[in-house]
Amino acid sequence: MRSLSHYTGERVYRALQPLKRYAWARRSYGNLRYVVHVCTDCIPHIFLKRLVKYDGSLARQAVLTYKTTLPESASADNFLRLLSEKGIEYHQGRHTFYLPPQEGLEKVLGAFVANYPADAGFKILKNIGSGEHHSYLNGDPSIHPWMRRVLIGSPQDVFDGACLAEILDLGPRVYDLVTLQNGALSLTCYVVEHVKGHEPSIDDYAGFMERLKSHVDKGILGISVPEGLERPDFAPPHCNGNLIKGDDGKCYYIDFQLFILKDRSKAIDSILEREVEHFHFGHPHFLTRKRFLYQEIPGVNQSAKRDTRKRWSAVRALLDAQGVRLKDRLLLDICCNTGMMLACGLSEGAFWGLGWDLPEVASPASRIQRMLGNSRLHITGCKLSEDYILTKDIPSHLQSRLDGSVVFYLAASQHIGFLRELANIPWQMLVYEGHQSDDATTVAKSLERMKREWQCDMVARRTIRDGYCGERPLALMIRRNR
Repeated sequence: MRSLSHYTGERVYRALQPLKRYAWARRSYGNLRYVVHVCTDCIPHIFLKRLVKYDGSLARQAVLTYKTTLPESASADNFLRLLSEKGIEYHQGRHTFYLPPQEGLEKVLGAFVANYPADAGFKILKNIGSGEHHSYLNGDPSIHPWMRRVLIGSPQDVFDGACLAEILDLGPRVYDLVTLQNGALSLTCYVVEHVKGHEPSIDDYAGFMERLKSHVDKGILGISVPEGLERPDFAPPHCNGNLIKGDDGKCYYIDFQLFILKDRSKAIDSILEREVEHFHFGHPHFLTRKRFLYQEIPGVNQSAKRDTRKRWSAVRALLDAQGVRLKDRLLLDICCNTGMMLACGLSEGAFWGLGWDLPEVASPASRIQRMLGNSRLHITGCKLSEDYILTKDIPSHLQSRLDGSVVFYLAASQHIGFLRELANIPWQMLVYEGHQSDDATTVAKSLERMKREWQCDMVARRTIRDGYCGERPLALMIRRNR
């Protein structure tokens, strides 16, 4: 943001400088800067886009709720005393307290800790309230709290900024945003990858700040304070303790509430433009002359061969007919493309999504899903075949979740055949989608082969037509008791 002198002129600005010795003047100046920041930058570039361009059908993961063993209390100080008594290491900030990975966390926080990788740390807001409706901030004596709350947004807005920082290689991996139920109260918790490292050198700092400034200048990443990158939290050599050089040699900014995702559509479009050969399908649209995406991405104004909403509605109808709910289940998507079917499942409360596709597709697909707000998702890049071993790609914290999982095998059989290992994975339901060219004989042979090799039975069947593709067979297979 420009200095106040830009708006008042240098002579007036200097004349007002002596007033800063008074507390009321400093508070007024701070609030005035925020008003100017909100009016000139945030209203046109952030708030209006959140309101006007908000897509209610955006397929983003549901916020999971876990019971915690922390005592029922409205005071963060009580939690910190308990952690000290239990010998649990924690780091305290103005707005949060952070618990790095360590022995004994499950006994203090709850069994849900085991749902995440061993390197997961837990960043909990001090501002205890009712789920996503309370602010990240825990009060700020220098300015009116409401102004910062509006500027930073909801905990999910902060989560979006954290995911953006991860994608841009500015911050650590963000595993999840969850609500911890604490009796009648709730706590908001960010599950993040713990960064092991040391203080960066001045050269490390300079390189990081150069990259950060370039992303701010592109208009995708915003800073939630009017001082922008001039704030002490970005001062050399370690950004007020927020910049760590990891053991992997990269620099990570760990205090992510300062980052704002300013334009989700622009961010996703920038990925698609770079990966045009991998995500765009076949011949150009007859009107726009632009090539199709394969899967529609909600909120992105590009034509796609497959209509994600209609396709998911058809899948959902099959599952509903058998009373299948996706909440807390592990999902596996073979040939997942951008992962939109996984995203739809996560929006219904699925625990985690695993996808497989070509290496040149998997990496940008993962970035797109982070942009959409989906972090409980892992897409593996590989060349699939009938002999491919899926389980070698499944993280250790998800292995125990395979029992009862749901598999999406959508428009994949013509490309990779039928994976033999699915006979050994203890999934419960499998959604099969054929191809436009499948005739009755082909469909019958495919269904018979799945029944025989995967020890399953078909319990529901229908056809699907969506987007710019013809009619396809859709079937729900259920695993026989083993």
